[in-house]
Amino acid sequence: GGCLMVGSKYNYTKPDYIRDIYVVKVSPNGTIGWEKNIIPDKKINVYPNPGTDIININSDTDYSNFYLYDINGKTVISENTKAKTINTSSLQNGIYVYRITNAQGEVLKTGKWVKQ
Repeated sequence: GGCLMVGSKYNYTKPDYIRDIYVVKVSPNGTIGWEKNIIPDKKINVYPNPGTDIININSDTDYSNFYLYDINGKTVISENTKAKTINTSSLQNGIYVYRITNAQGEVLKTGKWVKQ
């Protein structure tokens, strides 16, 4: 029994006026079992790709972390994206995987980056 409800809330306090999306599970007696705020896709660009000595990050996220992993899964770079430009000159040419997370550790974007 029970149901799932989906709704949105207009967040006028944020400068980009994003709608927050919520999913709520309600039991048959009307009590809330759980609630989940779904984060809308953030505009995050990682470039140039392929690149050489730098990675640029263009993000509309207030605070996030950038992690770059080598082909063996080892973290080779871990930076706050406030930097916007990350130096990769010490890395060998190859294929890397990146992950960008918010302050709560939720993944905002993942992808592949190639160093030439």
